[in-house]
Amino acid sequence: MPAANPHPKHVQLADFVARSARATAFSPSSFFPAADESRFQKAHRLFGVSKMKKILEPLLPNQCVVVMATMIYESEVHAASPDIGCLDIILQLHSQIERRAAHLNHLRRHPSLLPSPTPALGTVITGDGEIIIPPPTTDNLKCVTDDTAIYTHALGLELDLTVKGLLSLSITSCHSVTQEPSVLLTAYVALQAWKHAITADPKNITGDWSGPLVCNYTGVYCTAALDNPSQMTVAGIDLNHGALHGSLPVELGLLSDLSLLHLNSNAFRGTLPGSLKNLRLLHELDVSNNQLGGGFPSVVLELPSLRFLDIRFNSFCGDVPSCLFDLPLDALFLNDNHFTFSIPENIGNSPVSVLVFASNQITGTCFPKTIANMRNTLHELIIMSAGLRACIPPEIGQLTKLRVLDLSHNGLVGNLQGTIGGMTSLEQLDVAHNKLSGEIPGSICDLPHLKNFTYSYNYFSKELARCLSIRSHDDRENCFPLRPLQRPPVQCAAFLSKPNSCDSNGCIARPPPRSPPASVRP
Repeated sequence: MPAANPHPKHVQLADFVARSARATAFSPSSFFPAADESRFQKAHRLFGVSKMKKILEPLLPNQCVVVMATMIYESEVHAASPDIGCLDIILQLHSQIERRAAHLNHLRRHPSLLPSPTPALGTVITGDGEIIIPPPTTDNLKCVTDDTAIYTHALGLELDLTVKGLLSLSITSCHSVTQEPSVLLTAYVALQAWKHAITADPKNITGDWSGPLVCNYTGVYCTAALDNPSQMTVAGIDLNHGALHGSLPVELGLLSDLSLLHLNSNAFRGTLPGSLKNLRLLHELDVSNNQLGGGFPSVVLELPSLRFLDIRFNSFCGDVPSCLFDLPLDALFLNDNHFTFSIPENIGNSPVSVLVFASNQITGTCFPKTIANMRNTLHELIIMSAGLRACIPPEIGQLTKLRVLDLSHNGLVGNLQGTIGGMTSLEQLDVAHNKLSGEIPGSICDLPHLKNFTYSYNYFSKELARCLSIRSHDDRENCFPLRPLQRPPVQCAAFLSKPNSCDSNGCIARPPPRSPPASVRP
């Protein structure tokens, strides 16, 4: 009985593979023998002829053979186990990679432990889809003569072959898991690169960062992709208080769907990689309390969705670009770095509700009155210990939603503005350790929600009795008569004999020129 005619698509693909592999000693029948029509049917069912051709077209002839074998191998596995397909094999290969890498690193650190026999090399996928262990050869070892070098080179080659096996299986994208797996596979590449950039993990947070199921990693959170709700993607990473050491690799830019990145209280060094500009959906970035440094991380200026930025307690230095205050942020924490900058005139453009400049070095002698433009959003303003030498502008009183105002430990001069009495939401006011003088405005002491008022270590000379009835107040080291714990009168007199003047822009005014001495007639 004559053999049945092969499927026309079977012939079409076989002819294409034959043309692609003309330079190699390979026959299409080795992949799709006429006696085994089911092999083609399985491959066709999983991939389709057009997709297989598309995968093969850009490859070199010898690559076509390997990739064709890989696709057939995966279709066989998928047919036998439609639910998980090649996933188990990928996980096994990944586990081999980790074991081989750990073994190789251990032997490099302890060469005395090297055994005499040469180990078997790692598993690879052959042209017919079998997984084999190729024997070691002198060619594989590149004729290395030193015993230690031979063994470590062989083990390194074994690791390389295991990686090739994983990549070979991954090239067809493991359709059994998802029809569009590229996002999670890309995330897998990024997270593995990061794992290798972590030099210390005392809490073993990344201990389960193994295999392609990245949504199961500790600290990694997945959700449905915005552009494809049927596909899962990495949307958040929270490694706060992890005590992790290392750096942030450029591969983090591959996490294109990331909306939350929380890394506070670790020990990451270096700076923020420029590749983070690819995180167009990033909403919250918290890298506070690390050991990051360099200039201001300008990559944050290129994140269109960013609303929360916290880079405090690091070693960033230099200027803070004024365009930062044009971003639609909700919270901005720059404190406890080494920035040197002046408060820009466009500070009022920022819609933040929380703004913290503390423990940097603010230059200049002005406190821009444009701060009043933040009246509709600003709830907390903290500029303590920042070297600010300026005057408090009266416009600050327009911040009627402000609850916390801390200007302590600076070089502020002039009077405490009575307009602050218009901040009807104010709960905490701290202007301690400055060079303010004059009287404490009664309008401030009458604020309905004020619970904490600290104005110690200044040169105030008058306060009303009702100011002393605020739940928590501190008036020490001023110049108040008959109040305890005040400055010596001689110190107050010396300071008040050289008063500072302020202009309408919140700047320290230059002292008037001295009059020339009167001429003395003989």
